Amino acid sequence: KGNGADMMVQAGAIDDLSAIFAGHIDTHFDTGVVTVDEGIICAYADPFIITLTGKSGHAARPHECKDTIVAAAGLITSMQSIVAREVDPNHAAVITVGKLRAGTILNVVAGEAVIEGTIRSTTPEARNNVISALKRKVAGNADGYGVKANLQFPPGLPAVINSDTAAKFAGMAACAIVQEKNVVSQGPSSLGGEDFAFYQQKTQGCLVRFGAKLSDETGHAHSPFFDFDEKVFPIGASWYAEVAQRFLLG
Repeated sequence: KGNGADMMVQAGAIDDLSAIFAGHIDTHFDTGVVTVDEGIICAYADPFIITLTGKSGHAARPHECKDTIVAAAGLITSMQSIVAREVDPNHAAVITVGKLRAGTILNVVAGEAVIEGTIRSTTPEARNNVISALKRKVAGNADGYGVKANLQFPPGLPAVINSDTAAKFAGMAACAIVQEKNVVSQGPSSLGGEDFAFYQQKTQGCLVRFGAKLSDETGHAHSPFFDFDEKVFPIGASWYAEVAQRFLLG
């Protein structure tokens, strides 16, 4: 389920590589723009699943129950203070709940609630702080609402950290394809996750972004309105050929 790069690494697919390069389309940038950066460009991504177990019963007799919907609501609200008050403001991080499943019918108190979300961070310190705080919040919430809690962290993603040498070759190739004026920095690190990071734990590498903005009305990645400019395809293909040739020739 995802993280195909990790499986490729485990299978030995890149054991003999001296470097690895990749590109990702990005509709925040105009077509013809390529972003190239050294250092961290994508965040650590740590998914989490919290299962709250209480006691179901009739909606008219909540005193006989342990309501996991109320507990989940309190926990989700409490999570929002983690980044705001426990992470250095200079270190970008975010914690997002993307899924909440609880209850079966309107007149029954929910005996179980499952919360799923993701933690994104750009430094090991911020990552550790958020994870530690979440563990503490979950335990405190369970005690406060009288429910049981189970917190799991499925396998996540390391950060994408471009090496200086690989970024140099990526930049030269981009200048050759789209001209130097169109080679820019992406700006601050994205809080998106990318399994290309597993390759970079094995060898030096660089991930760039190809601008593919179609219009101001189309949505960005993961939006139901996502669309992109297909003119980006020859730009990306040309860049791949150029960066491979430049690196191999030294």
